[in-house]
Amino acid sequence: MLSTTAISFAGGRCELAKGKLDRRLLAELSDELTRSQVRRGEIWIQGDGRVRFSDEIPPESHQRLRNILMQI
Repeated sequence: MLSTTAISFAGGRCELAKGKLDRRLLAELSDELTRSQVRRGEIWIQGDGRVRFSDEIPPESHQRLRNILMQI
């Protein structure tokens, strides 16, 4: 299934590569990824709501990031 939303993270900032997302949520995601010491990565949200993470984002961060994305 294709992603409806794609988020890239680099340089301490999340940016939308595809889709729509509130800037506040992007800031919260950026903060969490920075706290987790992630340097870069990608997050994809599928049309059915499933979230996938690139390998650079550690599994122990996945649930905290999903919790932020639940605010959509």
